[in-house]
Amino acid sequence: MSVLDTVHPSALSRIAAVPLPRISTTVAATSMAAVSLAPGLLPRIAVLQGLFSGVLIAVGIFVAWALATVLRRTRLGRVDTRSWRACTAIVAAAVVSLFATSANGWQNSLRVAMGAPPVGIRYWIEVICITALTALLLTTTASGVRKVLHRLGFARTIGIAAICAFGLQLAFGSIATASAQSAEGQKFLAAGTDSVRVYADLDSGPDAGARADHAVAELDRVGGFARSAVVVAVPTGSGWIDTRAVDGIEQRFGSDVAIVGQQYSAAPSWAAFLFQRTDAEESARAVLTAVATRIAELPATERPDLYLYGQSLGAVGGSAALAQALPTPLCAVLWAGPPAGATRVEGTTVLANTSDPVVWWSPALATTPPDLSRAVQDAPMPQWIPVVSFLQTSVDMLASLDVPAGHGHRYGTEQGTQLGTCH
Repeated sequence: MSVLDTVHPSALSRIAAVPLPRISTTVAATSMAAVSLAPGLLPRIAVLQGLFSGVLIAVGIFVAWALATVLRRTRLGRVDTRSWRACTAIVAAAVVSLFATSANGWQNSLRVAMGAPPVGIRYWIEVICITALTALLLTTTASGVRKVLHRLGFARTIGIAAICAFGLQLAFGSIATASAQSAEGQKFLAAGTDSVRVYADLDSGPDAGARADHAVAELDRVGGFARSAVVVAVPTGSGWIDTRAVDGIEQRFGSDVAIVGQQYSAAPSWAAFLFQRTDAEESARAVLTAVATRIAELPATERPDLYLYGQSLGAVGGSAALAQALPTPLCAVLWAGPPAGATRVEGTTVLANTSDPVVWWSPALATTPPDLSRAVQDAPMPQWIPVVSFLQTSVDMLASLDVPAGHGHRYGTEQGTQLGTCH
């Protein structure tokens, strides 16, 4: 007697009645799950991995819905029987298990390199739960929105979309205005020990030129130009200047240095990179020109050496400043974690970790391997895969600062100690 003979017929009928997803849905969802589990640059917490997997799986299901509409009208739709669905589901489960096993090993190799504890079964249980919940919420919401938009019609849908876009723009502007009194300037001024530090925040002038004039006047007032060196530090989008860079600059010059920074935005760096990049460039040009001009006005024997430093979006703004002629020559330039393809690196010192998604990420990453010729390998490097590497790196950007210094987008005192010398 077989095992099936011991199962009640009603139980067998209930098992047979369990709905199975269409083959197109299973294939699409499995493919997206595999993409989400491909090797990335940084360790991920379960929430981030679960959200990423859930979003991609939901996208796969949306695509499958569109494919199913087409397949039902072709001969391919005839093979979408229950038996084929079951076989596809079994293969899909095996594929996902294989990719999850590989992802587990990759995550732990990154964690070993960065001094983090390994992940185990609890991590993957959390990932599965968050993935399922995310995919369910997105697909349910999308289905509801599709029905609502169908009832509203094309004209009303466009109108609602325009109103929402306008509202988001106002909200973004309000947040930026409300946070204009950035705490980043206070953190910078409180950093270090004996160096002169000057910071021109958004409230110090109505535009980049006025803020640069304020910064120079303040440097004059506190004796910044009497130091042997002046370092123009271009902040990131939020106005942040890494305090480890300040420590390194002080070590480099023995505290006989003035450091000046000028804020151009209160938004997060990613938002400033997308929407306020010209502001970063204009600000860097204004403050560097103003400082260089003031140094040139001093007697030749009293002129301090001029240096330029920028991290992340600060390197982008600083690169724009390098394109102009200055009345005082620059001694040296250092970029830390410069965004891929967005900075001038000729004649500069570049600090870049291979695990830093900022030095990988650009739209070109979808079709072209990254240029890591100036990066130092600090952790295992994933193989570049078209499109997949772009998606993985985009997600890693969210956790680029959640690692120890020397990994990801975190750099140490070498941001100052490796500043070059005058030629």
